[in-house]
Amino acid sequence: MSDSNWIRQLSDLPVRTQWAAITIGSFDGVHRGHASLLKHLRSVVETRGGEVVVVTFHPHPLAVLSKDRAPKLITTFEERANRLFAAGADWVIDLPFPEVRNQDAVEFVEQILVLGLSAKYVLAGPDLHFGRGRSGNSELLAALGPKYGFQVDVAPAVLQGEMRVSSTLIRREVSEQGDMQSARALLGRPHRVTGRVVHGAKRGRQIGFPTANLEPQTELLPAPGIYAASAITVSGESYGAAVSVGHNPTFGTHGLTVEAYLLDFDGDLYGQQLSLDFLARLRGELAFESVEALIEQMDRDVASTRDIVKLET
Repeated sequence: MSDSNWIRQLSDLPVRTQWAAITIGSFDGVHRGHASLLKHLRSVVETRGGEVVVVTFHPHPLAVLSKDRAPKLITTFEERANRLFAAGADWVIDLPFPEVRNQDAVEFVEQILVLGLSAKYVLAGPDLHFGRGRSGNSELLAALGPKYGFQVDVAPAVLQGEMRVSSTLIRREVSEQGDMQSARALLGRPHRVTGRVVHGAKRGRQIGFPTANLEPQTELLPAPGIYAASAITVSGESYGAAVSVGHNPTFGTHGLTVEAYLLDFDGDLYGQQLSLDFLARLRGELAFESVEALIEQMDRDVASTRDIVKLET
């Protein structure tokens, strides 16, 4: 990622773009539908010698307009930008939503797309809305295109079976169902939870399964349960991990925790960033009659995790 091509302030506009091909949206998760938009834009600019520009917002518009309806975000702010660049963006324009929320749709096109980015081509997603009151859409873009000198196309929806790939569907699969295989199919990769390793109750160490307790930066957490995952350290090393997301009912804990037992790892992760790529849900959260019964089940969970991680290599 080129940090100079990640624009986060309105004062950094206009930017010098070469035949800008633009798409607009929230892009939370940077899922397969988003990747399809960027792939299309790359094919367009290759014939023109242009650049792919993604226009998005921070924070999520609903976090400003209706906090009680704001979704748990699939990706962190920085991860979204990194994944957009990896998917083919040359520029990521992260507009501060509180500063543009009152622009009507025509003003948004004039100030941001035309004067700010010199738009030549705009690719609208199947459910695009922008501007005050969500009044802007693909029809408005098509009407304004001839006046301002840009072409407009509308991309078809990307389907997973009969369902349209969407951030909303991914959130449901992750947080309600804990279906990490389905989420992976929609995202095009495992769902990742990133956070800082902090001190916990150290119960895992006492029973032979020392865990890294994560203070998540990622908002969207899997449904409570036990999962097989890959853990990626800040140095880029990867380890299989059996992960508990839940409330430790055997010990009567009430707060939600994310704890990862890294297979074949011996080291100190406290204070470091750790990422967990969730591969599969092993079981739901259970309360055991004894610590011995818990240990027996954890042995089985670790064995299952080894088998699942082995298929990844």
